[in-house]
Amino acid sequence: MIAIILLERSVEHEKIAYYFAINRINMYLNEHYAIENTHYSLDTWENEETGRTEYIVRIMPNTEQFGEEIEEVFENGNPYMDDERTENMFKVAEQLLVDLSQIDDKVHIESVLWSATEDDEFPILLIQDRAQSTIN
Repeated sequence: MIAIILLERSVEHEKIAYYFAINRINMYLNEHYAIENTHYSLDTWENEETGRTEYIVRIMPNTEQFGEEIEEVFENGNPYMDDERTENMFKVAEQLLVDLSQIDDKVHIESVLWSATEDDEFPILLIQDRAQSTIN
């Protein structure tokens, strides 16, 4: 009985630690890599091969209107050059990929996406780091 209670507590502690780690990185992103009218959302998993935590970073709109404006640029314009907001997203995405792995070698940014909604089935890939995905 005591072993079960200890196991339950251990699992609960892992959940709490995971929540705080996600929250800490999310706050760090919003503080150091702020993009006007957006916020970040994270998906994570543990890479058993490398021992690192893998992150997919989603840049998301704060308002539906802003999301629609950015979606319009991606659909009908040149997001690399026609709009400074999307151009900035690409720059920040690249910075995230490089900087966060240098801050903590147990963190790997697998990709950075633009996502109009949390359950967006077709987010837009801004940058992906396949070269580093299997390096220990």
